[in-house]
Amino acid sequence: MDYPEDPEYTDDDVLQQYLDEEGLALVPVEFMRELMLLMEAHIENVCGIDREELNDVMVRLEDLLGEDGMMDLSIDGIIDWVNTLKQA
Repeated sequence: MDYPEDPEYTDDDVLQQYLDEEGLALVPVEFMRELMLLMEAHIENVCGIDREELNDVMVRLEDLLGEDGMMDLSIDGIIDWVNTLKQA
């Protein structure tokens, strides 16, 4: 996914574009944003890392798998990868 570099383009715009591209245009952005925050908190708790560490690991994971590969992961798959990469 490529997103405009326009400073007026917000995180919600990015999320809406993702939902549109994935055929999920009827899912409210607010719901998806909250779901993503809950998933992030769950991963942090299960893996025993803070948000900054999780962000670092997710950047490394995207470098390894690519954006499409990351989109194919389940929450359990993400947790397995985070646990593996946090020790590397």
